[in-house]
Amino acid sequence: MNNNNNNNLSLSSKYFYLSLSSTTKSQQITKKIQNFNGNITDTLSENVNFYISDDPKFIKKFNSNENKNSNKNNEIKKIIENLKSWKTRVLNFDQVDSYLDKVHNLVISSQNTKVILPFISIVDITYFFKPSYKECVEDPLPDLNTFYKKRPKQRRSDWNYSMIPKRKTTPFKPKQKNQPIKKKTKKNDSDKKFCEICNEYYLDRKKHTNSQNHKSLIPDEKEYVKVDILFQYLEEEKEKK
Repeated sequence: MNNNNNNNLSLSSKYFYLSLSSTTKSQQITKKIQNFNGNITDTLSENVNFYISDDPKFIKKFNSNENKNSNKNNEIKKIIENLKSWKTRVLNFDQVDSYLDKVHNLVISSQNTKVILPFISIVDITYFFKPSYKECVEDPLPDLNTFYKKRPKQRRSDWNYSMIPKRKTTPFKPKQKNQPIKKKTKKNDSDKKFCEICNEYYLDRKKHTNSQNHKSLIPDEKEYVKVDILFQYLEEEKEKK
């Protein structure tokens, strides 16, 4: 195992105490712990972080809160009380052994694998960024220039076409050449309109309003003031009566 992996998964600050029934198990677990720079002690003290045992009864008693008074279990009780006061963890041998094997296999597999398309983001038609899947294989990294040419073009079936914004477009009409020019039509007598002030018909409204005949018949604003005064006088006379 490389030193870099040992530094990442180092157990140099941890101390293990082995309480196992056979020497083969103790030799087996010591090698695996030492691969990760772990420390194994023969003395049970407050410096111990992990207490490894293959006795299921001892582990049950450690996890249970029951206190039974018996002479046989006095030594076990003292050990359990000390372990709890020291805050050391009691672990099962089988669990620790399988865990160290899994970590060891993961470190070895990570050394031999490579990523085909690392850190690539794809933009689809819906303008959403989608990271590509990282595929770990034992083959070397392929040449990307030839890799995409060999692959047939496939239409993405997982695109959500309903998310695409639709644009309102109008059909383009090109200008026609030699298009006839529209002539201004003259106003007929049927288009005449009637002026109630002058009592006359007219075709052009601006010309008619600017004419002297029309202006002379429009009452002056001063005349309206005289009418208002007259109405006010009549109302006052009614109130007096």
